[in-house]
Amino acid sequence: MFKHLSSTVPGFALWIVLIVVYLLYAPGINGPSYYDDTHSLDRLNEVYDAGSALFFVFSGDTGPLGRPLSLATFLPYAPDWKSNLTEIFTANILLHLLNGTLLFWFAFTLLSITTANEQIRCAWIALFAATIWLFLPINVSTNLIPIQRMASLSTMFVLIGLLSFIKGLKCSNSAPKLAFLLQFLGLGVATGLAALSKESGFLLVAFALVIESTVLSTSPLRKRYHTLRVILYSCVFAVLAWAFVRVLASPQEAYVLRDFGLLERLITQSVILWDYLRLAFLPRAVSYSPFHDAYSTYTSTSDLLVVAAILSWPILIYISAKWRKRYRFMSFGILWFLAGHLLESTILPLELYFEHRNYIPLIGLVIAGAYGTAILIEKHRRITTLAAGAYILLLGLTLFQTTTLWGNRAVAAEIWYINNPASPRAAQNLAILYNEQRNSPAVMHVFNALSEACPSCLSSILQSAGVACHFPSLGSIDNLLNKALARAPDARFDPGAPALLNQIYDQVKQSRCDLRDKTVLHDINTSLLDNPKYGNGPVAKHLYYNNYRFHLDNGDLHEALHQLQTALSLSDEKRDLTGLMIELIAELGDVDGAKNAYALTCTRPPLNPALKIQWQRDCRYLEEWLENTLTAKGIKVVE
Repeated sequence: MFKHLSSTVPGFALWIVLIVVYLLYAPGINGPSYYDDTHSLDRLNEVYDAGSALFFVFSGDTGPLGRPLSLATFLPYAPDWKSNLTEIFTANILLHLLNGTLLFWFAFTLLSITTANEQIRCAWIALFAATIWLFLPINVSTNLIPIQRMASLSTMFVLIGLLSFIKGLKCSNSAPKLAFLLQFLGLGVATGLAALSKESGFLLVAFALVIESTVLSTSPLRKRYHTLRVILYSCVFAVLAWAFVRVLASPQEAYVLRDFGLLERLITQSVILWDYLRLAFLPRAVSYSPFHDAYSTYTSTSDLLVVAAILSWPILIYISAKWRKRYRFMSFGILWFLAGHLLESTILPLELYFEHRNYIPLIGLVIAGAYGTAILIEKHRRITTLAAGAYILLLGLTLFQTTTLWGNRAVAAEIWYINNPASPRAAQNLAILYNEQRNSPAVMHVFNALSEACPSCLSSILQSAGVACHFPSLGSIDNLLNKALARAPDARFDPGAPALLNQIYDQVKQSRCDLRDKTVLHDINTSLLDNPKYGNGPVAKHLYYNNYRFHLDNGDLHEALHQLQTALSLSDEKRDLTGLMIELIAELGDVDGAKNAYALTCTRPPLNPALKIQWQRDCRYLEEWLENTLTAKGIKVVE
């Protein structure tokens, strides 16, 4: 079938596929931003020059490495990134098309050196693989969530690196020096760039190892520089092993923020991996969503389906390893998929379920599937061709339905909430929409329903209390806050809870909220500090700051100072807290202490040059704060 076609046809067909995919994604470019976007991108509002731009790029906190390369790609949308969402989505879609092109090239190159087939056949198989992957509706969760550009950018570097690696293997005999350079660039430099986009980029070497162990398992091209590659593989896997050992050494501490433990996570992930495959290859538009924070945790093996899921993965690994030389592409697809989930779907204490985690793991499966389809076409040409065409059409129609839904904010918010009534994020997303429509009764209804559907959720009650502040007829704020107090000791982790308490306290102080028992806010805050998920977690600094405010307003300056110092010791952003501490120490009459508070922050600059620029600005700001504070107390500042 393939040999009668021109070698230029697959390339021309790829251009058509790219255009069609862009058009299928077009309805989604009017969609909104989501929770993770705000956390990572709101600091773009403070970018106004080169120094602040560098600070934004190098101060990311979404991963251990900060993901500076990904953050740098958002600089063109500063300072008002939310008004540039259409441009952000368009760039994300174009990056997806680039990745599809790289996938085509990668699959073609891999097939060319691992099979005895003619080039035109390899090109058509690669085109089919790229088409399937580009059409997969599950990838919408990567391309139509602004911040998930991190996943697609990392994938770009992974594919470029693997292409360089394979090209290096291909010329091992004819140009050994070039082969070494290409492999070094592919496995070394590209891995670094991928990891600086998102830490899962470290898995590039895992994918390379899968390639070597399956489709190249019998190739003589592996021999040159094999020892050096093994050393590189070992170094990267040692880093991954170190991360795993840290979790295994203290699993209770690692999972302190989660409502599940290590064993529960592993049991649940074995089911989730199959759920990912169902969602990827048996598409249904309303099943895709940014919100899976209410995914049920499996706590035992009493369910036979759970047992089957747990046993299936070791069995598949065994089969893939045993038959890796005979059924190379089958083994390649399975092991690639599992390698792609090695970080985010194993023991690290991450959230359970995100669709975007499949963006790169599915690549191996679609290549393996395309290869298998080509074999079937040779045996059953007509029915296989019709089935393949029908499947692509199904994917395309579902993709269009999905992007149309995601581009319609109001309809999507309703559907996602209906499908996930116990999801705090889905409820919050819908409530924000209702609030913009000034529909307070609907907002209250959503939060009250969430409070019932999620018995461990605290923020839903606090948000209801916030609504009741402005609309007492919708609920009693005293009753709601007492309900929150009862729930606080065992509440699930929600990073927004301290800020909600702070907002309600502001409303009470400004007499905008008729709260009879004002001590209940302090009681809730204290109860959260006793809850390990909060008191030992990343939001403890905000809770101590709340306590500082409570004690300050009650006139207990010494205890307020103690709470503020604790908040400062836990915080990475020290400028404003240090300024408040300077004021408070000066108010207590300790002038030298106020000066020491300034000196403590401004004597040791950070090593990172970009962060140092911001540190210098913060210290100039604090110097003025100190001078103004002392001047206000009638103390002359001596230079």
